[in-house]
Formats: sequence, structure tokens, C-alpha cells
Amino acid sequence: MDKNRIIQEIDDIIILVGTYRFVDPQKVLELGEKALAKAEGVNYELGRAVLTLRMGEAYSNIGRYEDAIEFIFNSLDIFVKEGICDLLAGAYILLGIIFTELADYERSMDFYSAAEEIAREIDEGRKFDGNASTEQMNAIILNNVAEIYKLLKDYEEALACYRKSSEIDERLDFRPSRGISLLNLGEMYYILGNYDEALGLVEKSLEYMRLYNYRLGESEAFRVLALTHWKLDQNEKVEEYFRYAVEFSHEGLSAYYEIEVLKDYYEYLKDKGKREAAIAELQRAYNISKGNSVIEKAPEILALLAGTYEEMGRKEEAFIYYKLYRQYEIEYHDSLARQRINSLKARRRLDRISGEKRQVERKNEELRRKSEKLEEIVENISIISELGQKITSTLELEAIVNILYKSISEFMNMNTFGIALYDEEEKLIKPLNFIGADKRLKAPEVSIYNRYSISARCILNKEFTIINDMDKELPELIGSMNNVVASSDSVDSKSAIFCPLIVNDFTIGVMTVQNREKNAFSAYHVEMLKALSAYASIAVNNAIKSMKLEMEIENRKKVHMELELANEKLLYLSENDGLTGIPNRRKFDDFMNSLWHSFLEDKNRIALILLDIDSFKEYNDNYGHVEGDRCIIEIAKVLDEEAEGSYFAARYGGDEFAVVLPKCSLDEALTFGEVLRKKVEGLNLAHGFSKVSDRVTITLGAACIAPSSEDTINEFIRKTDSALYEAKKRGRNQIAGI
Repeated sequence: MDKNRIIQEIDDIIILVGTYRFVDPQKVLELGEKALAKAEGVNYELGRAVLTLRMGEAYSNIGRYEDAIEFIFNSLDIFVKEGICDLLAGAYILLGIIFTELADYERSMDFYSAAEEIAREIDEGRKFDGNASTEQMNAIILNNVAEIYKLLKDYEEALACYRKSSEIDERLDFRPSRGISLLNLGEMYYILGNYDEALGLVEKSLEYMRLYNYRLGESEAFRVLALTHWKLDQNEKVEEYFRYAVEFSHEGLSAYYEIEVLKDYYEYLKDKGKREAAIAELQRAYNISKGNSVIEKAPEILALLAGTYEEMGRKEEAFIYYKLYRQYEIEYHDSLARQRINSLKARRRLDRISGEKRQVERKNEELRRKSEKLEEIVENISIISELGQKITSTLELEAIVNILYKSISEFMNMNTFGIALYDEEEKLIKPLNFIGADKRLKAPEVSIYNRYSISARCILNKEFTIINDMDKELPELIGSMNNVVASSDSVDSKSAIFCPLIVNDFTIGVMTVQNREKNAFSAYHVEMLKALSAYASIAVNNAIKSMKLEMEIENRKKVHMELELANEKLLYLSENDGLTGIPNRRKFDDFMNSLWHSFLEDKNRIALILLDIDSFKEYNDNYGHVEGDRCIIEIAKVLDEEAEGSYFAARYGGDEFAVVLPKCSLDEALTFGEVLRKKVEGLNLAHGFSKVSDRVTITLGAACIAPSSEDTINEFIRKTDSALYEAKKRGRNQIAGI
């Protein structure tokens, strides 16, 4: 078979592999391996590069990131050499996705930036896919950048990137990625609580997924639909969509993804009280993790299993899973250290490839030294990884400082270790903790504008400061020897390193290591501290944010309680009479309206009493309004005490009151009214200007009704008012009923 025919066969397989990219990663690997051997046999470099890229993508989809990185980098050299822009940009994007999965977001963003730079050349440069364009590639990059912002919980930025990506896809009608754009946008709206918008977008995305047979995308869409319907309490659809998501993810796709779906399904089942079913899904997830060597997921699954069994009181099973959790946690940390080593190696290789593309061939001494230093860090990355894990796993500042002090002491000699934080508002550098000879040292606060402070210079300049001979170098650095060294009282230090603690380009503080001997620190020590300072910055910043968040939560709780009290007070004032404290006319109307409509259905009777104070105008005119108010208050007390529990009493207006008696006959109302009349008369409130009595008295009218659709509340009140008028005609200080 001649070479050209073999190359044609390889090209046909590459096309076939493309149809399986998002459907069956294992099939991609199977086809790729056979075709790769043929490509190497005929020295078909471009075919080999495309195949290794597709195989790297397949390994990424099934979670084998170390293999994925190796395959992708093997393809990069050829893409750079041949100048194939779309494949080169795609490779960088794929590396960005992998490092996002490894939680190395900084390097992931570096790869996306490299992809963006290459993407600018696609329209005018050489490309493998004739339909590829700069805008299409930018849409894909934006989608993946948004994933990082989503993981970092910067939802505003994530949503903006997803929208831009979706707008590009819609404008270009780029259907292969349109489904992904809509799905990601829908998931963001789900996260933000806009469930109706989320459902519409995700359901639309499914149409594109099915059109292009993107099985992994369909599984993700069903997962988001299940979660959204869960939020909407539509349980039948939740079960259905979770089943679809599990089914699709199991069809030869990523074990990582299948585990995530099963974890979500477990949370749902547990929320619905189906603990046994929930445990079954978790055990299934654990078996997948174990069977596919997905070590990263095992500790979390085992912790959930142990916790669930513990909640159920099944301590024996809980103990078994807690024990397994501990074993996998150790194995996971070892794996994480290896991943971080690969992360550093990948960065170095990216730098080399980028250098080749820009035709920077000359290497000076400084670059060689940096390379040597990087090699040294790679060799010792397990130390940094372990320390990073320890300090970023706690939110206690004191614990972070202690871990750093003890750990750094193991690989370098030091007499003093300290961390100081920068208070931007007060413009002060405040010591967090300074330790010497295992004892806490006192250190003063220093102004950020103190030109004699090394800490201030370190923070302002955002650069490491290394002093090998304090006596010689310090005067040159700060111009004076009359100041305490960098917020520490360790004035006898001869060597010192000051590391700025930087998060998102903002310096939050400084970390210092000092020794009484000159030239105490090597280049290795400096690089180790540089690497460790990144973890220390994140850990300290997270701890500070946690403290602030706790304070904010407490403040918000306080404000919420104050608001609730204010609302309760406002509600009380709106429904109760300001003078007497009993319900007012507004609350009477609401109560009567609610009772009336309730009794329309139940056919129960309502009795109503209206009463007013006899000769109250004369009382006010002669005794004054203060005494008049006191008189109203005393009568309101009688009504409130007598009506409590059974009836509803309110101030109807001025000197008029109303009492509603649910489920009462007219006779019962008349009896109750007579009790009220006697109680008021018994108050013995003197009234020398009444035409009825020498004491304050009341006149009452009562009526009773079983509400029907033909009656109205106003007619009933008028009827009661007529009874009151009749009692007044009879001479007052009595009750009349109709």
C-alpha cells in the first residue's frame, strides 16, 4: 500500500473520530491509537498531531488529565511548526479546561490568553477547519473563561462572558457550540435563581445537543433541568430528568461527570427523605470513582456516606466509611501533589513553545538561571503542595501562622518569622503574629508611608526583598539604621526575606523570615518562599474574608431583627388605635370582611354590637379632653377584657365602639351587651353633665345575621346602627336588638 493511500485512510479516520468527539471518548481512543500507528509508520506529522490532540481531548473527557496533557503537548510542536491557527488555539483551550479542572485557574487563564492571541490570526492564517473563524474561537474561549468566574463565584462576570459568547454564536449561527452557550447561560440563571429563564434556555439548548449528537451536553442539560425543577418543587420531572442525566452520562462518557450527577441526585433524594435510595446513589458514585481511579472524588463521596449513616444512627456503617475516607484523603493529597508538578511542567513547556512561535531562539544567562530555579521548585513541589493544602484548609488566622512557621522551619533555618497585614483604610501595616524561638514577639504598627520600613516598601512595590547582610545592605535600602526592621523587634537579624502577600494584584500584607547569620538564605529558599507565599496569600485572604463575612452576617441578622421589629410595630400601629391600644376601624373592617366571607360558606351566624358613650360631648366640654381620653381608655379596657378569647372588640370612631360575636345568636349578644353596660356603669366615672345618669353610661345596639350572597356587610352594620338608635330613643343606658 503506497504512502498517499495510507495518508488518505488516516484522514478518513480523523473525520470519523470527529463524529465521536462528544459521544464516545473510548471510541476516539480506540480509533486514534490504530491510526496513530499508521501515521508514525509513514511519518505523517500533521495527521499524528491531529490524532494526538483528539486523543488528548478524549482523555480529558474521561478525567485522565496527566495523559491528556502529554498528548496535547505532543501535538503543539507540530501545530506551531505548521502554523495551523485553529488547532493551536483549540489545543490551548483544551489545556485551559484541564487546568480549570485541576483548580489551577491562573494557569488556565494563561492558556486562554494564549488561545485568544492565536485566534486573532485564524481569519487570515492557515487553518485545518475551513469554516473556523476568529469570532467562533472567541465564543468558545469566552464560554470557558466564564466557567472559571463561575467556579470563583463571580457570577456577574461569568454571566457577562456567557452572554457575549451566546451573542456571537447567535449572530454567526454557529450551531455546534450554540447548544453549549445556551446551556451555560441557562445554568447561570439557575444559579442566580431565575428558574423560568433557566428552563427556557436549557430546553432550547437540548435541541442543538440532539442535532449534533452531543451526549455529554445532553446529560448536563438534563442535570440542570432536574435541579431547576427541584427548586420549583416539580418532583415528578426531577426524577425523570435525573434518570436521563445518569443514563446519558453512563454511556461511555466522563466518570467525573457521572459522579457529579449522582451526587446531585443523592442530595435531591435525601432532601425528599429517601435516605436509603440516596445512599444507593452515593455507593454507585463511589464504585464509579473506585473503578475508574477517580481519586479526587472518593473522599467527598465517602464523607457524605459516613455522614448520612451517622445521621441515621447507623454508627457501624458510618465508622467504616469514615475509615475509608481517611485512606482516600491521604491518597488524594499525593495525587494532588503530582498534579501540581504537572501544572508547573506544563507552564514551562508552554513558555518554551510560545518562545519558539515568536522566534525567540537566543537564551541568555538570566533565563537559564530561572530555568534552573524552576527545575528546583518542580523537584520540591510536593513540599509546597502539602503546605499549601494545610494552610488553605483552615480559615483560622492563628492556625495559618502556626502551620507556616512550623513548616518553613523544617526546610530552612530562621530565628524570626512574622506576618503583618495591610489596613488600606487606615494606611497602616499591622502585625498579625511574629514568632521567635517558638515565642510570640511584640511588633509595632507601621505607616505605609514610612520610608524606613522594609515592609512598607515591600507592599508598595509588590516585590520580594532579600537582604543577605543587614549591616551593609539596609542603609543602602532605606537610608538609615535608626529604625526597627520591618515591623519586628528582631533588630539583631543579619539576613531577611520579605514576601508581599498578593491576591488579585492587591497586596494584603507581608511575610518575613529572618536569621541572625549573614547570607543565611539560598536561592532555593527564596524560590520555595515565593511559591509558598501564593498559598499563604490565598489562605490569609480567605481567613480575613471569612471573618468579615461572619461579621457581615451578624450585622445583617441584627438589621433584619430590627427591621422585623419595626415592621411589627408599624403593623401594630396600622391596625390598632393609638389611644386605647385595641383594634381600630381598619382592623375591624378587615376582620369583618374575612369573617363574613368565611361564614358565607359555613352558614354560621354573626352578631354585632355597636355602642357609644352617653353625653360624651358634654363630658369632654366640661371635664376637658384629657379626662375625655381617660374615659375612652377605661371603657376600651372593659371591652378588651370581656371580649378576650371569644369576641373581637374595636374602637369604631370617636366615642363609638364595636364588638363582633362570631357564632352567636341575638339573645347571646343582648346578654353580653348587658354585661358590658353594667361593667361600664360600675366604673363609677362621675358625669355631672349627663342627661341619663350621674355616672358615665353607654348605649348599645345589637343585630344578628347568617350571611348570604344577597346580604352585604354595610347593610348589616346599618341594621345594627338602627338598633343603637332605637336604644337611644328609649332613653339610653340600655341595649336594643333587631
